Parts: sequence; structure tokens; C-alpha cells
Amino acid sequence: MRWRGAAAPGLLVGCALALVACSTGKPAAPATSAAAPLSTPVAPPTTVAASSTSTAPTTTPSASHSTAAPTHAGPPAAPADLCTVQQLTVRVLPGGAYQNYEIAGVTYTNTSTTECSLSGFPTARLLRADGTVLSTSKPAPGTTARLVHLAPGAQAEAQIRDHSTCQAPLSDSVEVTAPAPLQALRAHRPQLQMRACTVTVDPIALSS
Repeated sequence: MRWRGAAAPGLLVGCALALVACSTGKPAAPATSAAAPLSTPVAPPTTVAASSTSTAPTTTPSASHSTAAPTHAGPPAAPADLCTVQQLTVRVLPGGAYQNYEIAGVTYTNTSTTECSLSGFPTARLLRADGTVLSTSKPAPGTTARLVHLAPGAQAEAQIRDHSTCQAPLSDSVEVTAPAPLQALRAHRPQLQMRACTVTVDPIALSS
């Protein structure tokens, strides 16, 4: 069949392409059937394994230091009215004996007209005739010195005691010294025999 009064279909397509080329001045780019990728693949994240070794915080204990100097109990302070050597007379008196012990006594008398005070433990020494010291007394265990107030003419005393069951020699005399600071106040009793074992002395107390 022949087309009359109209262009053939192929001729129309060719004219359309020619018009596009003429309008742009460049030949038309060939159509591409492959589509561009939508996104760029991302590499998976790298996982770093945590170290299994953990360091615990170190705490250094602070040493506690005491800055206070150690204290030591000293002798009690002397009273204001402490007796003087001139106010007192001292004597050593023979005592007696009871099971396993021998005793003697020491007395302090206030011979002045003024009241004074005395405290502490006298010291007794058991002596040979040539002056050799056989034994020296110690304060009796469990006893405490107390302040004794002596009115004019009043008397205080302390007991000397030795443990007589040992084989120590007997003394020829006993010497007693007043407690500090009255060491110059002494009394000596000749021909007083006490066995030179363990010798103790009681604190000075007011005579009853």
C-alpha cells in the first residue's frame, strides 16, 4: 500500500532526531541501559578486642604516726608543807615474827610546833657489822603511798618485813632512810637481826 499525502513513519523519526541535533549543536549521546549504583558499599567496622588484663588502682595505706611523746608517771609533787629534817625524829623498833616472816618498825614523830606532811616508802637496809649491805628493801607489792598530815607531836609509821624461809645470813643491824627528798633523815638500829631474804616495806601511814 502506498501512503499518500503523509510522510512515512521512518521518515518522521529521522526528522525528529535531526531537529534535536540541530538545536543543541551536539550529537545525541547514546542511551545507556545500565543504571549507576545508588550507594558505595561501606567496609564493615573493625572490632578491637579489649585487653583482658586490667590494672586495679593501688592504694598505699598511710602510716599513722603518733607525735605525742610517751609519758612516764613520776613521783608525786612534794606538798607545800613537806616536813623538814629538823621537824622529825625517826626510830627503828624491833618487832616480832610470825609464820615465815620477821618484822620491824620505823616511826616518824613531828617534834616541831607546826603541822607538816610526809609521804612515801622508807628504805631499809640489812647490814653486816663491817657495813656490808646484805639486802635492801622494796615497796610492798600492791601498796600505794599516801600523804600523811602530822600535827605537832603526831607520829607516822611503816612496817619492815622479811621473808625468813631462805638460807640467807642474818643482819647485825638495820638502817632506815626516809623517802625523798628527806634522805638525810636516817636511823640506825644495832643488834637488830633480820634474815636477808626478800625485804619489803609498807608506805608511811598515820599511827593509830
